[in-house]
Amino acid sequence: MMIKRNAFTSIRNYCFLVSWFLLTVFDTGTKAQNVLQLMNAEVQSGQEVTISLHINNTSQFVGFQLDIPVPEAFGYVAGSAILNPARSNGHLFSASLIDGNSTLRIISFSINNTPFIGNSGEVANFRLLAGTVPGSYPLTINNALIADAGSNNIMTSVINATLTLRAPNIHVTPESHDFGSNPLGTYADRVVNIQNTGNLPLNVTAVSFESGYFENLGSNSFALGAGQSTTRIVRFYATLKGTYDQLMSIQSNDPDQVLTQIDLHAIAFAVNELHCGSMQAASGTQQTLSLQINNMEAFVGFQFDLFLPAPLTYVSGSALLNPARSNGHQVIVSMVNATTLRVIGFSASNQAFNGNEGMIVSLDFDVNGTGGWYPLNLGNVIIGDESGDNIESASYGGGLTITAPDIHASNSINFGNVAVNSSGIQNLTIYNYGQEELTIESIVFTDAIFSLVNTLPITIQPWNSQQISIHLQPQTTGQATCQMRIFSDDPDETPFIVELNGHVYSPNYLTVASVNGVSGTTVTLPISVENFDPFVGFQFDLVLPEGCNYVASSAVLDPSRKQDHVLSVSTLSNGTIRVLAFSMQQLPFLGNEGTIVTLQINLEESLSIGNHEVQLQNGILGDNQSQNILWEMNNGFIRIPATITSISGDGGTINPSGTIMVYYGESQHFVITANEGYGIANVLVDGVSVGTVGSYTFSNVTANHTIAASFNLLTYTLTASAGTGGSISPQGTITVNYGGSQTFNITANTGYEIANVLVDGVS
Repeated sequence: MMIKRNAFTSIRNYCFLVSWFLLTVFDTGTKAQNVLQLMNAEVQSGQEVTISLHINNTSQFVGFQLDIPVPEAFGYVAGSAILNPARSNGHLFSASLIDGNSTLRIISFSINNTPFIGNSGEVANFRLLAGTVPGSYPLTINNALIADAGSNNIMTSVINATLTLRAPNIHVTPESHDFGSNPLGTYADRVVNIQNTGNLPLNVTAVSFESGYFENLGSNSFALGAGQSTTRIVRFYATLKGTYDQLMSIQSNDPDQVLTQIDLHAIAFAVNELHCGSMQAASGTQQTLSLQINNMEAFVGFQFDLFLPAPLTYVSGSALLNPARSNGHQVIVSMVNATTLRVIGFSASNQAFNGNEGMIVSLDFDVNGTGGWYPLNLGNVIIGDESGDNIESASYGGGLTITAPDIHASNSINFGNVAVNSSGIQNLTIYNYGQEELTIESIVFTDAIFSLVNTLPITIQPWNSQQISIHLQPQTTGQATCQMRIFSDDPDETPFIVELNGHVYSPNYLTVASVNGVSGTTVTLPISVENFDPFVGFQFDLVLPEGCNYVASSAVLDPSRKQDHVLSVSTLSNGTIRVLAFSMQQLPFLGNEGTIVTLQINLEESLSIGNHEVQLQNGILGDNQSQNILWEMNNGFIRIPATITSISGDGGTINPSGTIMVYYGESQHFVITANEGYGIANVLVDGVSVGTVGSYTFSNVTANHTIAASFNLLTYTLTASAGTGGSISPQGTITVNYGGSQTFNITANTGYEIANVLVDGVS
């Protein structure tokens, strides 16, 4: 026996090596069909399944070999692999696990090269034991060969299979639930999701808990088809004070998870709470703060620290226990530090406070501070029972709202430029953003040139506003600055400061007048000075528009304003002339307004219709200190008009008529009137009909235009007709001009007489 086993082993190994050598080197690749095939199968959890191996061949073969990785959810049944006696013919056969027992290797061969019987069907089978995890698992053929008598690999293809493991599979989420903290007498719900991820029905037979504090609100037994899911509401009842860490158990037919458990955590507590009230008070008043305890359990004393905001000062000795709740109890109040007030209530005889809710103690405070909201926070809270345990479950702070006026306004006002001989007014809107009425008692200015127009005091209701007016009456030129200080009952913003500023100037102006002219003519161009301060000379450059030329030596100082002043005019480049006037004795020009100098300007024929700007540049008004006191220069225009020619035909008029000059940008209105007996036939504007209008307006004129009106004589239609027994001549429709005549003859037939004649329906 030992010799035979060694011989078999040697032959088997020899055939395997030869077959592999032939497979990798001498594969002939014939056109025959020799297929190695695993057959699909399915099995339920924990059962054995037979896997069938087929070879469908068109060529004879004497041996075969293959490796099959065993799916992880299955195990090979040792010794279960056998050849099909219907196809084997004394062949040797081996099935063994390799690669750490993860792969089944099957080898079959004939020592004397005897071929297998038949051309199709099972050649061998083996059994696998199913695990518990459902799914579809691949059965794969690796390292396969089908050998002929010449040791050639004649295999043409392999066909793999799928092995289906059928079982239910429970999946529960979440794995744990925290129900949090729950006051006694309440309950809390959480949701548990149960899913069947398997491919057979999942039967849940029981849902249970370790105590009656938890409950499943749904059915405790149910079935889920493959892929189905359901939810269950789990409720925790806070009926007894304590901490609960328990398990929820789900029993099912899941083969590898018969019992599924979920961790549950919950806390049931008694509500013993300290609540700090809130206060609302005006600054400068006294206010009472109440604190209350709501309790499910009896308590004999309490303690807390109240952290005081800056506006609060405790009124010593003002603490009062609620007589409806105290039972011979005492209260002690002390300042632990500058901002912490400690309150202790206790019973010397360990007596419980009365009741389960309501005010427990009140404290009085002086309120002095800025309007707004301030937190009233609690710390180191103790609610003590008769055993000395702290049964406090929660504490809640309050708040302080100080109602006060709150002034708000812009912090600066700019008066801009103000002439020294005039005044300025600016308005300031003052808002009250507080909760109390705002009273403005006084407003003080640091410079007397500024003053208040309004009458004091001024009151402004909460969330309202009022406008005040500030007057600037300058006395000297230069920058005017001032602080306006508003004194009010705003607790933290008095005075409210507004910065005022402006620039005071002397109104000394140099101005070019606008003049009308016609192309091809000469116009007189006046230059005027309006001055607040005396001046002894002036200079400016006059930039003339193209087509406008200064007439040499035509400049003249106005005799009503000059004294011994000398005038000089010189031509610069690009149509610019410089005009200079001065007094050798520093004598001032006379007066404070009016023309100072005139110049003659020639207008070329080519000068187009329009407003042609004449610009002043480099202006100087010099005083006797050689300072330029000029504040502003104003340019003017030489205005060249357009012409509108109006023409009327016979039978009417157009007004105005003839050639009308209209300056650039202006408008001109025309009225068209027909004479008696005439009507307007047509109106043409620039040769284009605008209809039979009675008037027409040219707006924003920038070019020459024409307007022509024609008229026609009015005509009337007479219609004549006769009834039976006579005639009228002429008969029918006759046209007659305005003012013309028409005679009609009316004749009765023999045996008839004229019964009536109607003219315009009247006999």
